[in-house]
Amino acid sequence: MGILSSHKRILITGGSKGIGREAARQLAAAGHRVVLAARGRDALVETRDAIIAAGARPRSW
Repeated sequence: MGILSSHKRILITGGSKGIGREAARQLAAAGHRVVLAARGRDALVETRDAIIAAGARPRSW
């Protein structure tokens, strides 16, 4: 059983772009609750909205 085998809440820093954004997208698609944190609000909101559109419920700061 892997560390990510059950649904967890996962904090992703740098979640507004690049590797952080893709990790958030993939983890949310796998059923995990993602919490996004980043310095750039506009890009963070864009990432959050894309994840919501895919059917997940992320949180962002």
